[in-house]
Amino acid sequence: MSAPLYTNEIIVGASFTSAASFVVSPSTLVFIAGGIAIANAPYSAFKEMKMSKIPTLRSMNNALREDANRLGEIVSILLFIASVLVLIH
Repeated sequence: MSAPLYTNEIIVGASFTSAASFVVSPSTLVFIAGGIAIANAPYSAFKEMKMSKIPTLRSMNNALREDANRLGEIVSILLFIASVLVLIH
């Protein structure tokens, strides 16, 4: 699962806007602010993708926990049946 498309569009748009501001208003403050915004874009995209995976990982973990509990119950039933068979013979 990747980051939502609108988030990527916002990140790319902000980067292009920062780059355009270098041409439109070339001053030291604009270069510093624009540089920080452009440098922050990959980190923002990475964090957004990482956050989008959290519900997926949580649901997978819950599904695995349910499978483990179900298998534990099956093992208990099989052990009970095995102990009954041992007592019978």
